[in-house]
Amino acid sequence: MSIKPEDLLSDEQNSAEFNGQIVRKGTIGAAIANTRIYESAESSAEQKREALEMIKKLAPSIIALELHKFVTWKNADIQTVFDEAEKYV
Repeated sequence: MSIKPEDLLSDEQNSAEFNGQIVRKGTIGAAIANTRIYESAESSAEQKREALEMIKKLAPSIIALELHKFVTWKNADIQTVFDEAEKYV
């Protein structure tokens, strides 16, 4: 048995409920993109701050997907965000 992306979220859907949390399509991609911004030497301090704030907002949804049970972030600051968010979800 395997699960395809469309089994979880059809092309017509933009969000679904996972473990009591509404999760938007693209949430994981947004977290990864913001991590790239946060880690980029070319990003300003303000861009890094904004990226980290967005990751904090996305963390509860990613925890609802249970990704944190299988993935560890290499960036210690990002991992701390998920560790802290997990305490409140």
